[in-house]
Amino acid sequence: MNTHTPGPWYHHEHETETARITNSVDQYTCKRGPWITPGIRIADIWATDLPGGAENARLIAAAPDLLAACEAIRSCGTSPESGEGVAVLATFEILSGLCAAIRRAKGES
Repeated sequence: MNTHTPGPWYHHEHETETARITNSVDQYTCKRGPWITPGIRIADIWATDLPGGAENARLIAAAPDLLAACEAIRSCGTSPESGEGVAVLATFEILSGLCAAIRRAKGES
């Protein structure tokens, strides 16, 4: 079974055109030097100064939240593979989690 680093993941801006995704909200950056970040480095995102670059980094950082929200919605109904159709009766909590994940992916929270 494939597993990813558990979320939440955090998007950290650097003074240059890069961003780093880690599993720690804390960060320390060196001016004009190497990054020192606590936690596990998930990814370094380059060209965040180009159109869409910073938005891409935020979307990547929100991936675990988006996956969890999708899995929660899927668990509300039957599987389409079973041939029974999907009856999604999402609760307020699940929809709240989905909305929070979308806001995070869009950089609104």
